[in-house]
Amino acid sequence: MIIKPRVKDYLCLTAHPEGCKKNVEDQIAYVKDQGEIPGDAKKVLVIGCSTGYGLASRIVAAFGCHADTLGIMFERPSNGRKTASPGWYNTASFEQFANEEGVYAKTINGDAFSKEIKNLTIETIKKDLGKVDLVVYSLAAPRRTTPDGVTYRSVLKTTGEEFTNKNLNLKDNSISMKSIPAATEEEVEATVKVMGGEDWKLWMQALKDAAEAYRKTLTLPVVAITGSVGKTSTKEMISSILSQKYSVLKTPGNLNNEIGLPLTVFQIDTSHEVAVLELGMNHFGEMHRLSKIARPDYCVFTNIRDVHLEFLGTRDGVFKAKSELLDFAAPDVKIFINGDDDKLIALKDRAVTFGLHSDDQIWADQIENLGLDGVRCCIHTPSGDITPVIPLPGNHMVYNACAGTSVGLALGLTLEEICHGIEALKAIAGRGHVIHASHYTLLDDCYNAGPDSMKGALDTLNYALTRKVAVLGDMGELGTNSEALHASVGTHMADLHIDLLVTIGVKSRAIHEAAKQAAPQTECIHYETKADFLAAAPQILKEQDAILLKASNAQKFKELVSALQEM
Repeated sequence: MIIKPRVKDYLCLTAHPEGCKKNVEDQIAYVKDQGEIPGDAKKVLVIGCSTGYGLASRIVAAFGCHADTLGIMFERPSNGRKTASPGWYNTASFEQFANEEGVYAKTINGDAFSKEIKNLTIETIKKDLGKVDLVVYSLAAPRRTTPDGVTYRSVLKTTGEEFTNKNLNLKDNSISMKSIPAATEEEVEATVKVMGGEDWKLWMQALKDAAEAYRKTLTLPVVAITGSVGKTSTKEMISSILSQKYSVLKTPGNLNNEIGLPLTVFQIDTSHEVAVLELGMNHFGEMHRLSKIARPDYCVFTNIRDVHLEFLGTRDGVFKAKSELLDFAAPDVKIFINGDDDKLIALKDRAVTFGLHSDDQIWADQIENLGLDGVRCCIHTPSGDITPVIPLPGNHMVYNACAGTSVGLALGLTLEEICHGIEALKAIAGRGHVIHASHYTLLDDCYNAGPDSMKGALDTLNYALTRKVAVLGDMGELGTNSEALHASVGTHMADLHIDLLVTIGVKSRAIHEAAKQAAPQTECIHYETKADFLAAAPQILKEQDAILLKASNAQKFKELVSALQEM
């Protein structure tokens, strides 16, 4: 085929396969030049993958993160007389380069707005990928037919006033002024129907519906864990314990929301004997919908704290929202609660309690601090006592061990198996992970933060046997009481022996000011940015310091963890 350029005013209507290939190749080369991108995005779904942002996202995932990618496009192949669309050539080139790189790259060609393509995508995920840990939605389309059969057409126009600018006529290379009238009200409404996010919701609902249907076919017991703080560490503890007897599927990373949970459920297969699922939320109704998917046989509640108050109002609101976990639980569900939590105690008559007091059914005492190397305790049960060494620091880990012991006993493990499971626990990045770097010992707890979890992290740091440094950043989603809740963290330091407090960010200044008043034994320094702190770090830090790093995930304190490791 001889490819000749066809133009219409300022539009080129032909695509050249070699030109598209070179464009993709150049983007790949640029991404590779930036170096490997750290993170957990290894199975990526790109909805609208063939051009623009979608294509760029797919290239970054595959060649920057070495991720397997599944793409959805709606492109026209060549028919012998006409060339294919640019997106077709882009995708063909991407798949060629990805295959040469040894990474999975598969593309589904069809209308992403349709139910058929949604279902095919979900089946492909289950068959090929097993899970997805990142979803990129990048559909920009000229039209969309909604589930009720109505077709809407989108426009690219300004609103309010017409747009006038210089225009290149590709037929004769002349430049003239062109005007595009402003979008009418009807055009705005139609464009929103096409590209305003309605279809994204349908994609997410399709994932949830498929996961719910699949869960109903499963007969293995499901353990669901929720609470304000400690969900992930409790999940890891319970999984470590149950793995001593069973083949366990656990929530990978923090895939605990309305996207992550369905993708986790899809990973359950006949090789698994127990599923341990982490469920998180920040709005009323979310846990209700998650419960409908998970349908748990065992429900674990860690605690009710001052988190997500911007949306849930009070701790009573948090308790109400978390309790939605029971909405679709099994009729004979077994409930496990932190018996030391004043809100969860409302479930006491229905639950097994765990905690640090003898009136709890599973309880611990004789707690011995082993520094950042962990904690030893004695756990009392109706079946006898065990004295494990928990390999992660902090009294909160004792609660996790008690929760895990409760679930382990309910699922038929021996005390010996439970003790081995506790001692086999491995830390995960960002959640109390102790890193022995060249010059410092880092306590990486920077995945997320609320007032209570930040106070708990400070308590853990206080166990360190060397000079103690706390590097704290802003906390999000605290509502109108944000400043007071930040200040409460500084006040909490009054009874601790922290040598140096470093705060970073606008909101964390309240921590700084409160700590200066409440903890005169602690040197307090505030920086506006992470860069300012890193510039000063060689002067303010000392060899063998134990350094806690904690902030809300949005503050990207992982960057500080990496930088301090390299110092």
